Amino acid sequence: MERISTDIFVGSHSFVPDSVWLSRKELSQRWGVPVSTLASQACDGRGPRYIRLGRHVRYSLADIEAFERANLHTPGKANTAAVSSEASHDDIYALIAGLDTDAIEALAALIAGAK
Repeated sequence: MERISTDIFVGSHSFVPDSVWLSRKELSQRWGVPVSTLASQACDGRGPRYIRLGRHVRYSLADIEAFERANLHTPGKANTAAVSSEASHDDIYALIAGLDTDAIEALAALIAGAK
């Protein structure tokens, strides 16, 4: 695992100094999936948030854990992380980041219809 010791700003997001960052290989080992799966998810706009530093990709451990919580399923039950009143912004972001384009469009239509 790698530590980054300076503030990093990407868009409007500020990353905490000295937070833990995992490489794509380290995340693939954590999850037991091929590195190519993570690369494919990133290209498709799925998976946890990441930062690109030159040709290197790093995942914040906090974002990984939020993504894992948001995608944790109990057999026979719907995933309710995004609708829970206690869901954090990271949980909701991670859940949405894991959706494909069709699911995001369906969700947007559902929200628009509720207004």
